[in-house]
Amino acid sequence: MLRLWLGLVRRDSGAARKLMAHAIAARDRRAAQTACEALLRANPDDIESIDNLARIHLEVGQPEIAHALYVRRAKLLREPIEPRLYRNAYMVPSLVASNEPYTHVLRDVLLETTDCAIFEGDRVYVLETTGRNLGKHPYVRHRFTSDGEWFIVSHPDATKTIDKPVILLGWDGGANYSHWLTRYVLKLALLEDAGIATSVPLLINADLLSYQYELLELLGIAQHRLLPVPRGITIRCREIIVPVHLRNHPKMRLGIDWLRARLAQCIEPASQAADLLFISRRDSPNHVLLNEAEIEMALTSRGFRTVVLSGMPFADQVRSFSRARVVVGAHGAGLSNLIFAPSGAAVVEITSTNLRQMNDFKFIAGQMGQKHFEIVANRYAEDQPTIYHPNYNYYADADAVIEVVDKILQG
Repeated sequence: MLRLWLGLVRRDSGAARKLMAHAIAARDRRAAQTACEALLRANPDDIESIDNLARIHLEVGQPEIAHALYVRRAKLLREPIEPRLYRNAYMVPSLVASNEPYTHVLRDVLLETTDCAIFEGDRVYVLETTGRNLGKHPYVRHRFTSDGEWFIVSHPDATKTIDKPVILLGWDGGANYSHWLTRYVLKLALLEDAGIATSVPLLINADLLSYQYELLELLGIAQHRLLPVPRGITIRCREIIVPVHLRNHPKMRLGIDWLRARLAQCIEPASQAADLLFISRRDSPNHVLLNEAEIEMALTSRGFRTVVLSGMPFADQVRSFSRARVVVGAHGAGLSNLIFAPSGAAVVEITSTNLRQMNDFKFIAGQMGQKHFEIVANRYAEDQPTIYHPNYNYYADADAVIEVVDKILQG
């Protein structure tokens, strides 16, 4: 077979490339691999064939061979950063298997400051640092998942070394309010439980927002303890203490209870929770609820108070949710404040078929013992922002929302 392909390459390399492309499109791996190898025998510097052959080796579970091909490609193109092979891993798999949150110490590792991925040997830790999808990271060239989870990564060498012990508090690329609370702040509970000294610096992004500073201050964490780093670089850490994140963790309540105890001065007694809140997203350009005004009007007539969270001091957000008997709102970061609402409160989350798989707020409600109701929209605007998913801005069924709310209010 290879001899036939070599003959074809010598006679007509263009035809050979077309046949290679056809084999790849038809997912005929054997034919595609034979074609790539024949083209590379004829021209070892053929970038297209190297790319295709590397992907084939990833698909059949041979990431090491694929990695060697990507290194070869990088040298041919004189790329400044050599791609490296890493396997997605847990720091302490046995504790993960038992659903035990923990704090772990790593030594002499690399940390990238976009998604908080930590590189140690051939392993990369991101599942527990942030839970973000490393496959979407700009450093990642390719991802292979059928036999374990492997990444071909081109991360720059470390431009900064931290010699003293530090704690990875972490950061989020979009400074998302919900991520800040659930992925980062809650993990502080694990540090206290592990007996980590309160003098150890916290590694944090250099561009903290005002509400983040406010919360840290409420928690008694002084700014001089923060060790800010810029985004988009690689840091070598001689010793880094890593508490795992508690977002959607079976024992998330551990972090929630810790946070509520630290913010007790902002939380009203559950016995006084009588407010009806409608959380408006009119301040957000993302996942816009296009008929929000219609729903707001109907809720206002039933005694609901509309709250716009952007710009509201953090402590006021905590107080507002702690007083709530019923919370209605479209899926969005502000609903992470359900952490501060009382057990027994009712939550009506307006979501869409495009967002329904994101169950963060349903999970929080379950942890808190709150009653969670979901209204799922399937009607989308015809004219959508071109950079987003076609099912992005949506209309909710206002009658369905009000029907659920009326049942809650009646008892």
